[in-house]
Amino acid sequence: MTSAFKKFDKLLLIGVLFLLLIGVWMMSWVSVFNSNEKEHYSAARSYCVSQIPNYANVTKETQKKKMLACIKTSDAQEASEFFCSINNCNDRYFNLHMRNIAIGLFGMFIAFLIPIVIWRKTALLIFVVGFILLIVVLVIPAQGGFTAKSWLPIPILGLFQPSEAMKLGLAFYAALWISKKQSTISTFKGGFLPYLILVSLAVGPVMSQPDYGSSIILMAIASSMFFIGGASILHMGISLGLALGMGIMAYYSFDYIKSRFDTFFNPESVDTDASYQIDQAHISLGNGGLTGSLNTTESFGFLPEIQGDMIFAATGEYWGFLGMIILIGIYIFITIRGINIARNAKNQFSKLLASGIISWFASQTVINMMVVTGLFPLTGITLPLLSYGGTSMLITLIAIGILLRISASVHENENEAIVNRRRKRRTFVPTSYAGTRSLR
Repeated sequence: MTSAFKKFDKLLLIGVLFLLLIGVWMMSWVSVFNSNEKEHYSAARSYCVSQIPNYANVTKETQKKKMLACIKTSDAQEASEFFCSINNCNDRYFNLHMRNIAIGLFGMFIAFLIPIVIWRKTALLIFVVGFILLIVVLVIPAQGGFTAKSWLPIPILGLFQPSEAMKLGLAFYAALWISKKQSTISTFKGGFLPYLILVSLAVGPVMSQPDYGSSIILMAIASSMFFIGGASILHMGISLGLALGMGIMAYYSFDYIKSRFDTFFNPESVDTDASYQIDQAHISLGNGGLTGSLNTTESFGFLPEIQGDMIFAATGEYWGFLGMIILIGIYIFITIRGINIARNAKNQFSKLLASGIISWFASQTVINMMVVTGLFPLTGITLPLLSYGGTSMLITLIAIGILLRISASVHENENEAIVNRRRKRRTFVPTSYAGTRSLR
């Protein structure tokens, strides 16, 4: 364990901590307006709950109608203003983001302490738990006022997103499965077909939520690990065709996916509401210019989800084009460190697991940035380590902790070999010398 603390990839850790600091700095700016709006609404809602007669005993539809009517009244507005006059209503998302980082760093530390052999033994269990959570989230009603069934209410953590946990679960079990199937991985019956079933168990429930953004990331993880594990080019081509087929099915099955793709391919043919978020993101990027601007407009409620999915647009507005290049450079640096860890891993399971984690990190980063810049249809995925999002932050930092452990395991193996060689030298006694001692 001591060697693990001394020999892990410190450059990777520095890059990750630097991104977290950037995220904290950005959150202190961009989340003020939305925090204030959210706190005002919560205060007004609390006031209305106390004022509506028999609120708990009426139907949800009646509750909704009475709540909407009450919140608009001057009394509710005065109650919310009074609440925010004695409480700081500007730091809601900032404080939650700091909490998420603290929990995530603790999770990263615990993940780093666990030996890779333990992760290997529990890989199937992690995948099964992730699958069960995905099924549960489909059964219970949608949480948090969202239409998609993507969140579970968890004490302390709040709303937990099982699709984020499945990214790690898929990386674990795919690494275990592929490492055991090296002799048959390139065959159709022994490799491609069972692996397709495995991936379908992960992607199917996520697509049914529906969450096509996370589905794309899961397929990217699975495809990269399958290719690195030795899959044939033909099977990779078939996988690509199946992924495109699933995309077409999703396009015709879910109206919101159809709307987003229509907006991307033919923005002139859709109403302004469908393209509003991307249009505002482009305005934000354009306002930043080359070196950025503190006279921002998008931080005052114009850009939806500015502290979440769209934080890259806010970075472009505050830092400008040069700042975006620096940020992209940090993500590339972390990705390169992850690739080096995968290349130097001493066993196939560790190599595949590191490959899955870094492909997940890189693909999610690239897709988020492409969405913000208009190069990919709108998806609801976070920018790793920067965006607001408790589940995403926790699972991503746990994955980073595992990467750091894999990097330390390389040196642990080297140290074990050195110790074994030294022990052999100490225990080796020449026969002639041993005989001389016995004669004495």
